[in-house]
Amino acid sequence: MNRVQKWFVIIGMVFSAITLIGCQGGADGESEALYISAVEKYAQDELREARELLEAVLKKDRNFFQAELLLGKIDFFEDKTVRALAVFSRLARKMPQYTEARLWKIRSLMILERYDEAEDALDMELAVNPGDWRVHYQYALLSAMTGNMEKRLVMLRNAETYLGESYRVYLEYAKIWYSLKMQDRAEHYLKRAALIAPEGVMGKSVTEIEERIAGQGR
Repeated sequence: MNRVQKWFVIIGMVFSAITLIGCQGGADGESEALYISAVEKYAQDELREARELLEAVLKKDRNFFQAELLLGKIDFFEDKTVRALAVFSRLARKMPQYTEARLWKIRSLMILERYDEAEDALDMELAVNPGDWRVHYQYALLSAMTGNMEKRLVMLRNAETYLGESYRVYLEYAKIWYSLKMQDRAEHYLKRAALIAPEGVMGKSVTEIEERIAGQGR
């Protein structure tokens, strides 16, 4: 993640927190300042420091839901998936309108290979939130895990419809066509992904797929 992307992450997360705080009646200035510092540490991959700051926030204010969500994300990225799932599930129960918590709960279920539960949750999400591209994209990833190629393609098309151009969607298309040994199509979507992806975001994925495609030609 480059410096510009990090600041977009920070600004986006802080804005979300401010919006959420406004909805739930406000938080004291010290908690907000600690949270903003935690977001900065998180964006810089300083997860231990971010965790300490978030725990301080939650010690002061157990209802600072955005801080709790970020703590769950840190658990997720530190491979403490069961603990992360408990955090996201608790947030989803306490705040049924909190889409972000529900989506992270689904991601955790997928990592834990609880595919039936993840699919049920995605079906419920589509019923209440059909226009969110993230739901369709997540469903496409689940379909890839379970080997349902037809649904994977359908969900990617839906994600593309709601989102427009997305390097993530094009990268998934490239993976599909590569798996079907259709190199021309894979390369087409790989190039489209590379054209619109932020600098440095997907280099490893692109290189991996390009190497696989090249290997098929030998």
